[in-house]
Amino acid sequence: TKSKLPPLVVTLQDMGLILSRREHAEHHRAPHNNNYCIMSGVWNKDLNESNFFGALEKLLYFQFGVRPRSWSDLNSELIEEINIDVLRFSAF
Repeated sequence: TKSKLPPLVVTLQDMGLILSRREHAEHHRAPHNNNYCIMSGVWNKDLNESNFFGALEKLLYFQFGVRPRSWSDLNSELIEEINIDVLRFSAF
């Protein structure tokens, strides 16, 4: 909440120089797969639309085996697609 933030942060948010509280809250909402640019938000729209972070999540999963939080509520069809991608990637 606004009262828990440092005064400088509140001032910068109110001036529109950094991400608003409402926009920052989008970063913390399920499915946790977008709005990663939490300082200014300038790139969020383009990165969300291009699925940049989805691709990055897959890359990190392939490389390190760590499932992103956004995958916890996936439907079975998408999970199957991800598993197929993992099999293709591991064949190299």
